[in-house]
Amino acid sequence: MENPAAHSFVLVGVGDEVLSGGVVNTDAAFLASELTALGCTVTRHTVVSDDGAEVARALADAYRDADAVILTGGLGPTYDDLTKAAVAAYFGVPLEMSEEALDNVRTAFARLGKPMTENNLAQAMMPRGAETLQNDWGTAPGVWYEHPDGRLAVLLPGPPAELRPLFRCRVRPRLLARRGGHTRTLDLHLRGIGERAAEQILRPLMQETHNPAVATYVGNGDVRLSVTANAASPEEAETMCRRTADRVRATEVGQYVYYETIGPEEFSLMPQLAVIRTLAERGLTAAAAESCTAGLVAASLADVPGSSAVLLGGVVSYANEVKKNVLGVREETLRTVGAVSVETAREMADGVRRITGASIGVSTTGIAGPGGGTAEKPVGTVCFGISSARGTRAVRRQFNPALDREEIRRRAALEALLLLLEEARSL
Repeated sequence: MENPAAHSFVLVGVGDEVLSGGVVNTDAAFLASELTALGCTVTRHTVVSDDGAEVARALADAYRDADAVILTGGLGPTYDDLTKAAVAAYFGVPLEMSEEALDNVRTAFARLGKPMTENNLAQAMMPRGAETLQNDWGTAPGVWYEHPDGRLAVLLPGPPAELRPLFRCRVRPRLLARRGGHTRTLDLHLRGIGERAAEQILRPLMQETHNPAVATYVGNGDVRLSVTANAASPEEAETMCRRTADRVRATEVGQYVYYETIGPEEFSLMPQLAVIRTLAERGLTAAAAESCTAGLVAASLADVPGSSAVLLGGVVSYANEVKKNVLGVREETLRTVGAVSVETAREMADGVRRITGASIGVSTTGIAGPGGGTAEKPVGTVCFGISSARGTRAVRRQFNPALDREEIRRRAALEALLLLLEEARSL
C-alpha cells in the first residue's frame, strides 16, 4: 500500500490581504496540523500576492522541494481571484467550465437564498483534468489536480469556515485512500473544554500512532477530536476508531464529549444532527422563539433530513409587540427588565412551547450589535430560555463584543442548540 507520508507538502497562501497582515493565515497552521497527523511532511509555508506570476513562481519553488502543494485563497468570483488560472497556466492546461462545479455553485446560492450573478460562473471554471471538491459550506468549489507526472495541486477557499470542513471531508479521505484499503473517521464532539487544553491532555496519544490518526480542531461551532483509521475493511477501520475513542473517553477529556459521529455527512450537520436524533429517539418535539437569532436555530434544525418529525415550528419575535401578542411575554417584564433578560427568555420559551405544543421550547434574545449595547448589557449579551416538563430555566451568556454581528448570532444559535440537546437528554 502506498503511504501518504511519501508525499511532502508546501502550503501556499494566496492573497494581498494575507501578505499585508490584514488577515492572519490560520489556514496554514490548521493544514500543517492535519497533514502531520496523517503522517505527511510539510516542508514550507509561503504567502504570495494576488498575482498570477507570483503564484507560478511559488509553484515552481514548491515542486523543487515537494510533490504536493495546497493553495488557499483566490477561488472567488472577482477579478483578483486567479489561483485556478495561475495553476492551469503553470501546468499548461486550459480552464474549462465544469458542470459538476457549476452545479455545486448553483446549489450553494440556492441554499443561501441569494441570486447567482454572471461573475460567479468563474467559480465553476476548472483546469482541464481537475476534479471538483464539493463545497457544502460556501460558494467556491475546491480543486484536486493530479499531473500525469505525479505532482499534486489542491486548491481550497481561504475562509477557515469553508476550508476546514472541506479539507476534513473531501481532501483527507483522498489522501488516506492513497494507502489503499478502507478508511473511517470517528468524531468526538467536545463542549466545555478548548482545543488547546484537549490537545495538551491527549498529546501522548496523538503522537503515539498515525493509524489511527488523532487530531483536534475547531470547526462548525464546536471542538472536535477526529480519529481516522485505515484498514483492510471498513468494519476493521471502524473497530480501530472505536478502540481509540474508548481510550480518549478514559482520559480527562472524556467528560467533555457530548456526541459522537462517523462520516463527513454527519460532520457537516453538527450539532443540529445530535439534537434531531436525540429528540427522535426519545419521542420528543421542539420549537424555537427567536429574537436576535431571527430563525437561525429553527433553520439549522431544518437542515437535517427527518427534522419535520420533531421540529414543530418557531416564532421570530424581534419586536416587543410580537413577544407580547404572540408569545405572551408580560408587559411588566419588558418594562422592568427589558427584552434582553433571563426573565424575558423564560417567558418566550414558555410561550413557544405553549402555542406549538412542543415538548421543549427554546428561546434567544440578545444584542448582536454593532449598536444597542450598554454598560449593563454590552454587545454580545444573549439570554436563552428552555421550557419543558422539567420546568423553565434561563441563562445569560456574554459573547465577545469585538465579534461581528453575524458571528455573534451564529454562536448564539449554536448555544441554543446545545442547550436544547442538553434538555432533550434529560427528559
